[in-house]
Amino acid sequence: QDLGKCRTEAAVAEMLAFKAEIDYLLTHTYRFMQLRDVPSSVAIAPSYSKIVPQPRNGPAVLVIGPSNYPLSLGLIAVAGSLAAGNPTVLKPSEFCPGCAQFLSKYVPKYFESNVLQVVEGGIAETTALLAHEWGLIHFTGSERVGKIVAAAGAKTLTPYVLELGGKCPCYVDETCHSLPQVADRIVWGKLLNCGQNCVSPDYLVVHKSKVDALLPELKRTLEVQYGKDPKQSALGKLVAKSHIQRAIELIEEVETLAKANNNEIQILCGGSKECDINKNYVAPTFVLNPPLDCRLMKEEIFSPILPIVVVSSREEAVELINSRPGIPLGLYTYTNSDAIFQEMNQRCRSGTAIRNDNVVQFAGPHLPFGGLGSSGTGSYRGEYSLQTFSHMLPTVYRPLLPGADLNMARCQPYVGWKRFAVEHILPISPDIPVLKTFKKTVLAAAIVVVAVVVFANNNNENNSFIYSARAGLAIMLRTAAEAISP
Repeated sequence: QDLGKCRTEAAVAEMLAFKAEIDYLLTHTYRFMQLRDVPSSVAIAPSYSKIVPQPRNGPAVLVIGPSNYPLSLGLIAVAGSLAAGNPTVLKPSEFCPGCAQFLSKYVPKYFESNVLQVVEGGIAETTALLAHEWGLIHFTGSERVGKIVAAAGAKTLTPYVLELGGKCPCYVDETCHSLPQVADRIVWGKLLNCGQNCVSPDYLVVHKSKVDALLPELKRTLEVQYGKDPKQSALGKLVAKSHIQRAIELIEEVETLAKANNNEIQILCGGSKECDINKNYVAPTFVLNPPLDCRLMKEEIFSPILPIVVVSSREEAVELINSRPGIPLGLYTYTNSDAIFQEMNQRCRSGTAIRNDNVVQFAGPHLPFGGLGSSGTGSYRGEYSLQTFSHMLPTVYRPLLPGADLNMARCQPYVGWKRFAVEHILPISPDIPVLKTFKKTVLAAAIVVVAVVVFANNNNENNSFIYSARAGLAIMLRTAAEAISP
């Protein structure tokens, strides 16, 4: 209703993704949220160190959902927050009133108000929510609004996760083969949800040796997937009239430039005349060689418009990608070489990277999903949601044992044997492994003291150190013997 998606696309992109996340969390949350024993520094032996997952600080976690996937993206974040033990408030996008009303109607039927609430509204309501302190704010949306959320979080010292977007480049290298399949995947990823994807291939960079073969394949697969008249197909619609108007303006700009003085710019399909703002329709439009200073190549497109830029080398492709504003959420490299894929990932920073496909990084809960720099901060999905929505509390327990402090070795003054131990012994001492029993802890501490005594004897340190270490060792061994004895 809100986005004009066909039933199958809505089921796959919205409900199946959310169901997969729920199934994963139900299976794995108990294991991920267990106390975890970790090694301890030899400087504090004997000791027991643990990591204890706890909910975020109250009163609750705030999840601000997006308009492009109004159910799945908001609810996937909510599922991770609830699994980590947080009361949660969900603010759905005001651009999708049908989905917001659905959530407001059914969430109270299945959740107590102190567990999960839905708050409807627009800018005023969101601003009011952001004025409060939260355990965490999870926001999915544009870079512009992300800055507002970050500024609001800073005022209350509320941590935040920002899932934004950016201009995700798609590069077809000279080594790439199977161009019909490549075209199928690119057009599918670009037009999924009518181009309203934060990980959608924003623009296509093609090596000159592949362009003549790839362009016909792009037009072929567009017709195969959406018919001769995409307006009559299952292609979705942009969520707001203002978004449609903006998309048409982006197309009109390059059309004007093409007519004026640049024969290299070509509209391969679609165009502004094919769009219909009254019917919320933006025609799939492929633009060859748009100027790099036009809006299509400077702004995140977020609509079914695909600019195509031809390059003569990989070096030129890298320079082009790195010259675009911000850091993209996704980098897609079509190549037959893993070395080239790794090179592109090293030279072009991004939040995620895929070889020979696009968009699919969000398909399952096993990979962390998140951006870098202008494309976001923090990540979630599966176990990474549990980490994001939890406070990992570090705890240390030290038994009060005779001789455990090696005759106040850590206390001032640091002279004689103390100085020697701090400067020479501690830097080369390994961490104490995880010790779950009192007997093992005492024995490990005794072994450490033995090593100290042997090292000191071999280095002819002063007698006060040796005597103190031996005294500590004697006490440790006696305590160990008492602990081990039945």
